[in-house]
Amino acid sequence: MSTPPKTLTHNPNQSWTVVSHRRNRKRPKSKSNPNPDQFETLTLKSPIPWTPLDSQPNPILQSKLLSKLQSSLSKLKSSQFYNQFLSQLQCPQIQSGLNKLLSFNPQFDLIIYGIGSIDSYETPRLQLSLALLILDRLKPQISSIEVFDPIISTAEQAVIEQLGVAVMGVDERGRREVKVPTLFFMPHCEVQLYDNLLDANWGCENLNKMVILGNSFGEYERYVEEKKGASGSVKVEEAGKRVIGSRRFVREVRLEGGEDCDDDNGFFRAFHDISWHFFDVGQDVHLDFV
Repeated sequence: MSTPPKTLTHNPNQSWTVVSHRRNRKRPKSKSNPNPDQFETLTLKSPIPWTPLDSQPNPILQSKLLSKLQSSLSKLKSSQFYNQFLSQLQCPQIQSGLNKLLSFNPQFDLIIYGIGSIDSYETPRLQLSLALLILDRLKPQISSIEVFDPIISTAEQAVIEQLGVAVMGVDERGRREVKVPTLFFMPHCEVQLYDNLLDANWGCENLNKMVILGNSFGEYERYVEEKKGASGSVKVEEAGKRVIGSRRFVREVRLEGGEDCDDDNGFFRAFHDISWHFFDVGQDVHLDFV
């Protein structure tokens, strides 16, 4: 059963809004559900050099991991979810946002934050697979692709790099300053990581050069409003000041198909509550609220 169509509405004096019919279903726990205990680890601003905690290469483990990743990639590529993704990629709302990136430069960077352990779980493998398929689909427009998660192992790094993706040698804590147009793929990261990215680029020139494919900012705002005053809500509101504050100039388009996937194939867990976020910050917009 397909989800009823979503409508994109706009009030000239307010932010863009995505209106969609949501189904009542029990959601699995994932990083997209606010976890206040994780915020403190991301509050430091200075990047630090990074290498995997394990230093010994393991060719047998690498071979097994590459096989598992290729299996996830094949499963995703042949899925109805990916067909819906490709269809949505061609829609005017997405094309206009990506074309805006290309208006600044003929190519843009693809940055992947918080991918998790692709050896331990299929959810990260499916998420990385989607990034690889995005790279394949938009290859002429993508100048470089990098990934980072502090839990990446030596074997995972070797496999990721074997697939043509660079693993960062520094933990930026999400604070990548946008110097060139950039698409950030951040599936189910902590709200603090999104806020760090916005903080590092809090100005119209940088924000307009970036697109975020990650947790719905609207869902964070809804969580804060629905749980107003509760401990978790207060921490999310504090850790996500810019996430919530940016809603007035973000055009959010929910990723098609993520809510419709069966739990059995892992797609729902990997892609639910993910949205495209396109920034449209005019010179007259005041960004000094924090």
